Amino acid sequence: MSVRARRRALGRAWAALVAVCAGFAAACAPPVEVPAIEATAVPVEARLLVAGDDAATPLMRHLSDHFTARHPGPAVVVEAPLGAAGALRALVDGALDAALVVTPAGQPPALPPGTVAQVVALSEAVLVTGAASGVRRMDASELLALLRGGETGAPRRLSSVLLAPADEPAQSLVARRVPGLAEAFDGAIERRRWPVFFEGQARRDALRRTPGALAAADLGALRLLGVPFWRVELSGVPADAPSTRLAVQLVTRVSPTPRVAALLAFLGGPEGRALVVDVGYGAP
Repeated sequence: MSVRARRRALGRAWAALVAVCAGFAAACAPPVEVPAIEATAVPVEARLLVAGDDAATPLMRHLSDHFTARHPGPAVVVEAPLGAAGALRALVDGALDAALVVTPAGQPPALPPGTVAQVVALSEAVLVTGAASGVRRMDASELLALLRGGETGAPRRLSSVLLAPADEPAQSLVARRVPGLAEAFDGAIERRRWPVFFEGQARRDALRRTPGALAAADLGALRLLGVPFWRVELSGVPADAPSTRLAVQLVTRVSPTPRVAALLAFLGGPEGRALVVDVGYGAP
């Protein structure tokens, strides 16, 4: 055997010996203990719970996320919509820390004893159609005919009306602007000529995919969520008709906890007002 071949053989032998020793050492070494990671769920009492009107829920989630990020402490959790009445009952019962209510601007909500409201943002109740619709204007008589089931004067390019429950803030405010319009909306809801959407997100999704649909909606919510739409100007409205402005209000107990007080201060301060305007609402 040549010198070179003997050197290669010797090298392989040493490599095998080192591998055997390393394996023996690993087998004899004591096992490394890895500490268990315990779950750190946030206790319910460490959260601030808010719920209320459907149309204002996306805005409140947006604002609460910014508040929680800027102010360490219990997280603000915005629950699924309960409606104004349900949220106010839950607030009184102690199940919520704050209730979200949408009312006509300048009209204070009917508050339970021991509670107070703060206006968070301003919006507007508007008639809209899907982005592909060609309808930009209609007369109040045309809207009445459409809701009542008649065809005379109703724009042929409108295929349906996306109805909400009668107490939905934007729809109810639009309905109050023309005599007979509230009754026409109620009749359309009762006859179920078109589907009645009890969830705002479902109605907004239908607006996205139905070019010829008409709906009364909260302008701020549409802007915040990036829903494509065309605003429909309604003519034939009496000069003394109610304003279309809406107010998003947060209702809390008269003596709130420090965390709730901090949230109210944030919403009423420069940061909160700037966030409201940035997403398409008006500052109070």
